[in-house]
Amino acid sequence: MSQASLEQFRQRVLADPALQAQLRETPDKPAFIARMLQLGAELGYEFNADEIEAALAVARRAWTQRGSTR
Repeated sequence: MSQASLEQFRQRVLADPALQAQLRETPDKPAFIARMLQLGAELGYEFNADEIEAALAVARRAWTQRGSTR
């Protein structure tokens, strides 16, 4: 359930420029993950740092693959 919750939170962030700005302000990956956990909890989403790490790895792989196909 928490992976689904993380995806729901991601969709909410994509639709909310204020949330995007708060995450964009983080200085590094650990701060980004901490801020994601904080904002997610404040908004009622349940996910953990390991799930965020996994989602970031998937996104990074997709980005790399997209770049290598151009």
